[in-house]
Amino acid sequence: MGPRRDLYFLFTEALHNAVRHAEAEQITVAVACDANTFTVTVEDDGRGFEAASGNGRGMTTMHRRADALGGTLAVDSSPGRGTRVTFRLPLASRVLRRGAGTE
Repeated sequence: MGPRRDLYFLFTEALHNAVRHAEAEQITVAVACDANTFTVTVEDDGRGFEAASGNGRGMTTMHRRADALGGTLAVDSSPGRGTRVTFRLPLASRVLRRGAGTE
């Protein structure tokens, strides 16, 4: 259950941060998959933050989970402009090759 748990918690942490901290009017969640990459994006129109100062425990944990899955996590934010969190996982990742239905 480890990889699926990490993916679930990575997504829910991004969504939780947008709901709890952004003071947003709108939050958009997008999930996409092409031949090479699985992508999840959580974007809000809230207050944003200085990305350099956004190194709290939640962001650190999100980056750790993305690394553990073999993916990347990008956080784009600035004050007054909202936040976009994008997680990308290569479909060739060992996480996906282990078999999603076997756990």
